[in-house]
Amino acid sequence: MLALKILHTKEFMAKLLAGDVFDNFLLEEAIIETYNTFSIDGHIHKEFYQNDIESPNATENSYLFSSWSDMKGICFNLIKGKNTPLGFRFVLHLKPENALTAIEPDNNNSTPSNDYCLNIKFRDGAVTVTSAVSIKIFTLDKTADSLWDSYIKKFFSENNIDFTEEY
Repeated sequence: MLALKILHTKEFMAKLLAGDVFDNFLLEEAIIETYNTFSIDGHIHKEFYQNDIESPNATENSYLFSSWSDMKGICFNLIKGKNTPLGFRFVLHLKPENALTAIEPDNNNSTPSNDYCLNIKFRDGAVTVTSAVSIKIFTLDKTADSLWDSYIKKFFSENNIDFTEEY
């Protein structure tokens, strides 16, 4: 597990809510505190799309959670305004196909072995990002954690997201 403090909140928020940097993620949960507390459960209700010709494509429909690219506009609309939000928390998961190419390229399976998550929290003017891996089998091996943490640091650096590690 890795804990990062984002150094430039405004630039990070622009990349998170208005850019495409995090479009390879899915949203499990969003809690946004402004004049009310808004809670979004990102679990997809597949039965909602029965007999709907405008339902998400087959790949999108196979996800457990909604795509961040579909949900970030809703979150942005809840956050924007003249007042800074009191706080928010987003739980994001790397899309499985990206996990297979970026984190587990040697996996011959069509689904990743693990679930790779980011917890993004804003409180008191500061953004912290925590990485986590949900391992699907019991193991004492921490290789997946190390690979994910290294990937996140590289991903942030490549996208000009400045951070310091929190201990």
